[in-house]
Amino acid sequence: MADYGLRIIGEHGATQIDSEYRNHQLVASGSIAHEDMTFVSGSGGASVMYEMNMPGLTSPLIAFACADAPVFYYESSSGNYLFIKTDPDTANPAPINYWVFDLVATAAEPAGYGLVIWNATGQIAFDSGRKSLSIVDFLLGVDPGGTSGSGSLDTTYPSGRTYAVAPCRLGFDYVHQALGVGTNFDVLHAKFTTGMMQAGNVCRLRWVPEYIQILPNNQSPPFSEAYRSAETDWLIVDVTNY
Repeated sequence: MADYGLRIIGEHGATQIDSEYRNHQLVASGSIAHEDMTFVSGSGGASVMYEMNMPGLTSPLIAFACADAPVFYYESSSGNYLFIKTDPDTANPAPINYWVFDLVATAAEPAGYGLVIWNATGQIAFDSGRKSLSIVDFLLGVDPGGTSGSGSLDTTYPSGRTYAVAPCRLGFDYVHQALGVGTNFDVLHAKFTTGMMQAGNVCRLRWVPEYIQILPNNQSPPFSEAYRSAETDWLIVDVTNY
């Protein structure tokens, strides 16, 4: 902390607000209906996707919850975020609920009273008119284990609350498989880690296959080895009444 400013420390001794650092706060939330998603080409109907346009975000953290199927997302292009739901329950599909946390640019509309804290350069560090990012747990450097579609890692949290998962680093791996003698092509199978909330308070991380590509013999995969990692990082966020 600088020589002057404001710091608020919680009962456990952790800093809750420091005027020198900006806080992520809720800027948007909503729900993506299963009916509004489209099939992922080549998945045989096993995966559906939805691209959401959210321009103007600075450093977003997007948390989501889906009860019927594993989900992951990535920024497909500037301001566009592609959500992919794998192996959905077509008989009783669930929506993807999402909450977007970001560094806020302007104060929320006043509602009678509240507190807004600016930093030394005039940026908003905290606004009591917005809901804050409430992190319950860090699942860092974990590997769901097992092969695609079978291995998973479940973590249970206290009931009576609403939770969402937020990926910080997706696990990613691939298998480059030759089709055998007499063929001119190889098959590339890629897989990602996904997250879902079962029964509202059980976080499940698992590997899912999501990308298959046919390559000429001996052609290098279109991925960098730098992104290949079995470990994945996720945040568990409390979004009760958000």
